[in-house]
Amino acid sequence: MRRDRRRQGGRHATRRTPGGRSVPQQRGPANAGPAFGPADPETEFDTLYGQHHEAVLAHVLRLTAGDEAAAREIVKETFHRAWLDPQRRRRRAGAVRPWLLLLARSIFAERRGGGETPAPAAATTIRAAMASLSAPHRAVLVDLFYGGLSVEEVADRLEVDPATVKARLFYAMRALRMVLQQQDRT
Repeated sequence: MRRDRRRQGGRHATRRTPGGRSVPQQRGPANAGPAFGPADPETEFDTLYGQHHEAVLAHVLRLTAGDEAAAREIVKETFHRAWLDPQRRRRRAGAVRPWLLLLARSIFAERRGGGETPAPAAATTIRAAMASLSAPHRAVLVDLFYGGLSVEEVADRLEVDPATVKARLFYAMRALRMVLQQQDRT
């Protein structure tokens, strides 16, 4: 009696072709595991909330300097907006937490209002530092941080591999950090 050792949906999942060959099973929305979420919307939200609530709350508590009431309101709004945008949430299935943290930071900034804008010198410093970057590095930073696009979306927009976008981001951040540290010393 032969034991079937294939695991369903696991790392080494395989399927049989009509010719009887065993081939690796492709992962994606059609046969997705937990990364794409359950089919039931309530269960999907419970999973999203359960996996990321504590991290988002901790992040917002740091932003609000420990103001728990304000933090809880921002977290509530964050998950509400995430829930209202299912296509974006599912498109970012591999990077939900960073997206939620960015969303929470944006909500925090909206609520804080325009009263606490950075000093003109700081804005000028950042503009000068960004201007010192090469065009490909600057484009990646602008698309990711100001445009709110994912790595995959930036790669599609720039017609490069996602690995190239990640490399450009790494080197752009390193160059930006060096320029800002140099400006800070002067």
